[in-house]
Amino acid sequence: MSRIGSESGGPFRMQFAEVEIHARPNFARCAHITASSRVALPEWSMDKLLDRIHESESTSFGSSSIGDTGKNHSEFLSFDLGVFRPVREIVLFPRHAPGVVSEVLPLDVVVSLSDDHSAWRTVTLARSLYAQRGDPKVLSFPGETARSVKVEGARLRPFEAETARPYRMQFAEIEIH
Repeated sequence: MSRIGSESGGPFRMQFAEVEIHARPNFARCAHITASSRVALPEWSMDKLLDRIHESESTSFGSSSIGDTGKNHSEFLSFDLGVFRPVREIVLFPRHAPGVVSEVLPLDVVVSLSDDHSAWRTVTLARSLYAQRGDPKVLSFPGETARSVKVEGARLRPFEAETARPYRMQFAEIEIH
């Protein structure tokens, strides 16, 4: 702690324009994101994964896959962190909308790390995920240093709210700690 002094015998002052306190950094916020497939509409974008809106809103649904929706398949989102970071936790915020809670959350999620964005090592596997509204999925694992993180929906669920019951992976937000 520094001692605060006064100028020319006047009152003591400490002034701030803004103060932010962060318990832990979200490395996803500065990452370059790629996806195996994605819906390309303004309300569905990679930026929406990082807008700090944890529940889907009409202008910010999050991110959605659009690959081979007629059958179960895998989809992924990869995050190039730009530099090596210590990673120990991924927080997944599933998309929530009226009547849609966990249908778009993958059943199984694999989290992998990479030093070069090509050779991946699996650090955790979560099976049979289910979410309720406002219920983020926290995937923790022993901390490792990596430059890239991949979140793979290894097994998707059919989206019951649509007639064709497409298989999709949708998240309102993703955090990497």
